[in-house]
Amino acid sequence: MLKALASNGCIDSITKIVTVANYPVAEITTNAPLTFCKGDSVTLSVGSSTNYTYKWLIGGTPVTGGNGNKYVAKLSGNYSVEVTNNSGSCKTTSSQIVVNAQNTPVKPVIQSDNYQTGKCMSDNPVVLKVSQPVAGYNYQWYRNGSPISSATSSGFQGTVPAGDYSVEADLGGCKIQSDKFTVAYLDAPAKPEIYAEGSTVWYLACSNDSASQYKWYYNGTIIQGANKYMYVANHNLGQYSVSIANSKGCFTISDAITIPTGVTGIRDVDPFAGLKIYPNPTPGLFTIEMDNQIFGELLINIITQEGKKIIKIKFEKTTLHFSSQIDLSGQPKGMYLINLLIDKYLANRKLIVE
Repeated sequence: MLKALASNGCIDSITKIVTVANYPVAEITTNAPLTFCKGDSVTLSVGSSTNYTYKWLIGGTPVTGGNGNKYVAKLSGNYSVEVTNNSGSCKTTSSQIVVNAQNTPVKPVIQSDNYQTGKCMSDNPVVLKVSQPVAGYNYQWYRNGSPISSATSSGFQGTVPAGDYSVEADLGGCKIQSDKFTVAYLDAPAKPEIYAEGSTVWYLACSNDSASQYKWYYNGTIIQGANKYMYVANHNLGQYSVSIANSKGCFTISDAITIPTGVTGIRDVDPFAGLKIYPNPTPGLFTIEMDNQIFGELLINIITQEGKKIIKIKFEKTTLHFSSQIDLSGQPKGMYLINLLIDKYLANRKLIVE
C-alpha cells in the first residue's frame, strides 16, 4: 500500500496486489524403455497442474499435438518439454531425453530351389532359404510354430519333414516372422515310430520292418552305415530318429526320441549346471554334490569304458542340496562314465580313477 500526504494536509492511498509465482518443475518420467521397435511407443510425462501450459519439443522444435502434460513418442529424437506457470508466466524447460525407435527388419520371404509341392521327399536334402537375406540380421527357423534347434542362418536344409515352416528375422531385438511355407509330400510311407529298449546297451527298432530303405540319425546327423530297420545305440545317449523310403524312393522321417526314454531334449532349466564331482581324478572315494530345485528319484549309474554298468544307485532327493560319497576303490584304474537322471533331466560326466 502506498500512502501520500500533501503539505495542505490531504491524504490519499492506493493498494496493488503483487503475486510472486513459482517456477514449475519439469522432470520427464516414462512408462516404458526409451529404446523400442518401430511401431511401439513410450509415454513421456511431467507433473500436471490446471494452472500450467505445456509445449513438447523434439530437437528444440514444437511437435504437433504436444500441449498436454503427457506425450506419446513414436519417433527417435531428443525430447524436452516447456512448462509455463500462467501465474507470472514463469517457464521451465526440462532436460532432453533420447528416444530411440529401432528399425524393424524387412519381412523375410521363404523360397526353395529344389522343392516341388506334392513331390515326395527323396534322399536329396530339401533346401529352404530366405529369398533376399540381409547382412546383420539374425534368423531362426520354425516348424509348425516350434523353433528348430541350430537352424539359425538364412538357409535351412536337410531331411525336411512335412509341415509349416517359417523364419524369423531379428535386428537388435526387433523381430518379424515370414509367412508360412508348407512342405507336403505325396506317395510317402506312413510316418514310422521308434521302439527303444535297454539300460546299458540300447536297441532301437523301426515300427516298419519292410521299407525299401532306412537311414538313422543321431542328434540330427546321419549315422553312416545304419541302414537296417534296427540299430544298436549301445550307451550313446541322445536323440535318435529314422527315415524310411518306399520303392519309389519317397522318404518319411519319424519323430525324434531321446534315450533314456522319457527324457526330453528341450530343457527349461539345467539342474546339473552346478554339479560337482570331486576329487577328479580320484584314488577311489569321491563326492557328488549339487544344488537345485528338482526333487524326486535320482538315479546314478557308473559305467566302464566298455559299456559295463558296475554301480546303480537310487536316491530320493527331497532337499535343495544333495551330497553323497561313492567308493570305487575296488575297481580297476581308468576312466568311468557317471550317468545321472532325475525327472526328465540327464547328465553324463567322466571320472578318472587313479
